[in-house]
Amino acid sequence: VQDEYLSTYNLCKMFLEWERQYPDDYKNCYAAMTLVQMISVLVRLELCQRWDTLALHESLDNDENEKTFVSDLSKFKWCIDLNEAFSNADGPKNNGLLTNIIHKCVVPQFTSVLTIQDMERGNLHGLYDPFSPLQTKRLCFCCTSILQYLDSCLNEKGSEKRNEFLENTTKSLLSVLQYNLESEAIPIVKSSDITIVDDKFMPRDSGANAYDDETSDAIAYAMIIQTKSLSQLAVNMIDWLSVLDKAIYSPSDELSSLTRCVFVDLVSVRILPIIQSLHGISSHELFHEFPKEIIGEIYGAATRNGLLEKNENILLSAPLRVAA
Repeated sequence: VQDEYLSTYNLCKMFLEWERQYPDDYKNCYAAMTLVQMISVLVRLELCQRWDTLALHESLDNDENEKTFVSDLSKFKWCIDLNEAFSNADGPKNNGLLTNIIHKCVVPQFTSVLTIQDMERGNLHGLYDPFSPLQTKRLCFCCTSILQYLDSCLNEKGSEKRNEFLENTTKSLLSVLQYNLESEAIPIVKSSDITIVDDKFMPRDSGANAYDDETSDAIAYAMIIQTKSLSQLAVNMIDWLSVLDKAIYSPSDELSSLTRCVFVDLVSVRILPIIQSLHGISSHELFHEFPKEIIGEIYGAATRNGLLEKNENILLSAPLRVAA
C-alpha cells in the first residue's frame, strides 16, 4: 500500500478534492461510504495499538501507563488528522464522517470491553473489572468522549446511532453487574452466635474457645472483605448511572433496570443485611465505624451524582436513605 493511503489526512484531502471537482461523480460513486471504509482500516489499526486488549487490565489500572488505553478520542491521530483535513470544510460533513467512523469502529470495540456479545451463548463477561475504580473512571470518561462526538451530529441518523450506543452500553453494564452478583457468595453471619474478644472471633457460648484461623478468616471475609468489595462495586455502578442518566433524555427501560439492580439487588438485598449483622456482634470500634464508612461511601456517591433527588429513585433508594 502506498504511503499516501496510510494517512487519514491524505485520504480526506484526496476525497475532498474529488468532491470539489466532480461532485456528481462523487455522489453517484458513493464515495463518502468508500472514504469511511478506507479510514476505518486505519482507525482499527490505531485502536489495536492504543486499546491493547491483551494488556487492558494492566493499562486501565495503571496511572502511569495512559498510552495503552486512551480514553479521550480527540487524542487519537486519526481524529486529529480528520479534523485538520476538514478544518476548511463544512462542519456537518466532518461531523457526519466522524459519527460514522466512531459508530462503525469505536463503539463495537468499547462495548466488547464491557461485555462480549455472542448470539448463541448470550452476553459473555468482558474484560472490564467493575470492582476497579480506576477502570470505571477511565471507561466512564471514554463513554463521555464518544457521546460528545455522537452529539455533534444532530440529524436523525446521528440521533439513532447515539441512542443505540446508550442502549447497548446500558445493557452491557446490566449484564456485567448481574454476572458479578451471581458469582458472589453472600453469606450473612448470624450475629447472635458470634462475639469478638481481644480482636478474636468467639462463640457467644460461655466457655467456648476462639474459632480456628480458617473459620475466623471465613467470618472476616463474610463481614468485612465482602462488604468492602460490594461497596466499591456499588460506587462504581453509581458513577456509571450518573453518566448514563445525564445522556439519556427520555424514559429508558434499560436504565431503569440497571438502576433497580444497583439500589435493590446490590445495596438493599446484599450490602445492607451484612451491615445490619455487624451491629449485634460486639461493641468493638470496628463494628461501629465500619458500617458508617460503607454506607457513607455509597450514600455520598449517590448524592454527589444527584441520583437521590430523582423522583423515580425515591422508593428504590429508601433503604439506603434510612441506613444513612
